[in-house]
Amino acid sequence: MEHLPQAGKDIAKFPRMVWLIITITIAMETVAQMVWKSVVLGVPESAGFMETVRTVTVQPIFYLLLSIFGVQFIFWILLLAKADLSYARPITALSLVSVVACSVMFFGEKVGVMRMVGIVMILVGVWFISNTDHNTRAPHMPSPHATPGQPSETML
Repeated sequence: MEHLPQAGKDIAKFPRMVWLIITITIAMETVAQMVWKSVVLGVPESAGFMETVRTVTVQPIFYLLLSIFGVQFIFWILLLAKADLSYARPITALSLVSVVACSVMFFGEKVGVMRMVGIVMILVGVWFISNTDHNTRAPHMPSPHATPGQPSETML
């Protein structure tokens, strides 16, 4: 059975850089979703596909959104270089929670009981995953991209 860490003790073993990158990734995802919503608020409900694309792409804020996606992509690559995908992706699901909170605050959206239950389930799942090792590949294990006869890179 896997070791469940004691709150506060095992978290110190986790590299601060990974937490920083996770936090930035979550923040970037949240900002990107808020900007997306802001961009599409100017699209009439009756607009077809091409009119929607045209309306969205002529807005200057759309280009800010593309920049946010570019920065988010860089941080995602940095995170995956330091943590398992099976760890990083579920942890960054916290952006789902932050997007809901921001949607309520900035767009006046309503959150019913079923959404709140879903949010609690996300938080519980993230808590369980955050209490596991972030990098399970053994340091001596070769990279999947290593070529035979060449030394493999070690995980950070």
